Amino acid sequence: MSWVAAGQPAGGASRTDRSLGIEEHFEFFGGDGQRLAGSVHRPLDGARASVLICPSICNDYIRNYRNEILLARALAGNGVTAARFDYRGTGNSDGDAADVSFTTMRDDALAAARWLGAAAPTGVVAVAGTRFGALVSASVAGQVAADAIVWVDPLLDGSRFFREAWRARLARAAKVGDAEQSSLKETLQRQEFVDILGHSVGRGLVRSVEGCTLLAELTAAPCPLLWVQLGGTAELTPASRAVVAELASQGFATEVRQVGDREPWWFLADDETPARDHLPVIEAWLIDRLTGDAE
Repeated sequence: MSWVAAGQPAGGASRTDRSLGIEEHFEFFGGDGQRLAGSVHRPLDGARASVLICPSICNDYIRNYRNEILLARALAGNGVTAARFDYRGTGNSDGDAADVSFTTMRDDALAAARWLGAAAPTGVVAVAGTRFGALVSASVAGQVAADAIVWVDPLLDGSRFFREAWRARLARAAKVGDAEQSSLKETLQRQEFVDILGHSVGRGLVRSVEGCTLLAELTAAPCPLLWVQLGGTAELTPASRAVVAELASQGFATEVRQVGDREPWWFLADDETPARDHLPVIEAWLIDRLTGDAE
């Protein structure tokens, strides 16, 4: 099941897994210097729907990478084509980290949606995103006329992501005796980039998400929406409950599933395996909403 040349554009490669009944194809798409790295996972016997998976960033991107592959393969094995991609300036895509902003991330997601549409013109598209990726998926759901939306531990606002990340950085620094206690805002006034747990984050990206909220970005028509909160016994925060209530008032058929143990996104040790017990929940929900075949 090794990757082989597939007669696709330069940089493309495919593999077929007949045991799963799927084909996976990787390629770079888009213009020179602006190419996005993408993978499409599709069923061998024809797709009946498609899903665009919007990744998160920083540690969340790394921790969730394998989960997104497993989810995409499971969906493809059940008749749903799934596409994954990296934003410009991140992962394997072209671009400079200094140019990354929420706007470029949204544009990249839309480009990936068009690429998915060419690979799987099924007419049924769902969007999914974890953490920061939920914000991106919300921002494109309306433009791709999403028939279903999945959010995993969604951020209610973009600025909170970086505030939490910076607090995690300071906590780790304190453990090794680093007395640096400057705020993220103060640090970005002095320098263009900051290091957050090994990831270089630019001033432009941090500033671009000021005022960016989950509800403000969501312009999609009402549709089924799955909100997965990791931490099976934990209550949603009051702020999250308020967002869920607002979604319901707007006509979104919102289901909240609380699954497994809470994921320590910023502090997960290198030898710890990220939570995966939420993946079957997402798979079954999407298959049911998009194909009606869930058991």
